[in-house]
Amino acid sequence: MEIDAGKRMGKFFYIYSSTVICLITVYSILVKRSLGLLLNLFFMTALLDSILAENYSKYNGFYENGMIFGSFIEWNDIFSWKKVGDDKISFLGKDGIRFDVETKSIQNEAIDFLISKAISEEK
Repeated sequence: MEIDAGKRMGKFFYIYSSTVICLITVYSILVKRSLGLLLNLFFMTALLDSILAENYSKYNGFYENGMIFGSFIEWNDIFSWKKVGDDKISFLGKDGIRFDVETKSIQNEAIDFLISKAISEEK
């Protein structure tokens, strides 16, 4: 059961991140300071994380072993769920983090699927 990928990162973010990485690298080499190269790690991890989330979001949906919503979440990591409005389901993870998923027109199918996976509903 697939879910709409939602908002995607724009090309501006990728161009901006790549430009910042290049500028910091050139500056660090010219000034001969390694601190700037360490600063690049921050921008590179943010860029790579966003690329990974972008690629995963193509496959957003509910699957047999878990769900993909930006990243893979196993069913045994989900504590409970509750219906929020006509097009959202809110999940509470066992780690205490809550996140919402827009289900659009498949909300009833998604709820039936969650019940079949024995995930409890919040009251």
